[in-house]
Amino acid sequence: MTALHRFMRLPADERRAAIEAVITLAIVCALMPILPFRLLARGIGTVEADDGRAPPPMPTLALEEIPASREVRAARQVGRALDRASRRLPWHTSCLARALTGHRMLRRRNLPSTLRLGVFSDAAGLAAHAWLMSGGEPICGTAEAAQFAPIVKFVRRVSGS
Repeated sequence: MTALHRFMRLPADERRAAIEAVITLAIVCALMPILPFRLLARGIGTVEADDGRAPPPMPTLALEEIPASREVRAARQVGRALDRASRRLPWHTSCLARALTGHRMLRRRNLPSTLRLGVFSDAAGLAAHAWLMSGGEPICGTAEAAQFAPIVKFVRRVSGS
C-alpha cells in the first residue's frame, strides 16, 4: 500500500491535522534561518527557569488503550501529525522546528504547552535539544530529552489549567 493510500485511509480529522502540520512545519522551517529566535519565540508562553527535572517516561501502553479526555486526545493527535509531517518532508526538520510547530498547533486548539530547551555537553562538544509537552502528554522530542539538562521552559497556560 502506498503512502497516499495509507494517508487517505486515515480519519478526516487526522488528515487535516497532518496537512496542518506539514504547512506549519514548512513555514517554521523557512522562517527559522532568517528570523531571530526572540521573534520566533514571541507568544510561545511565559519564560521560566526550568526545575531541571527530566520529562516523564513515555507511556508503556498503546496510547489508544489509555482513557483520555478531549484535550488529551487532541494533544496526542498533534503529536501524531508532527511525526507524520516530519517523516514525509523532503528535508530534515530540527527538534526546535517541530516543537515550535507543535506549540502553534496546540495553541490553535487552546491547549496548554510547555516547550523546553536543554543542553548536553561532552568531549565532542555542546548539543541542544527542544521538546514539547501538553499537560502530561509528550508531543515531540521527549524520547531524547532525558539526555539533556533543561535550562529554560516556555509555559503557555490556558484558563482553567
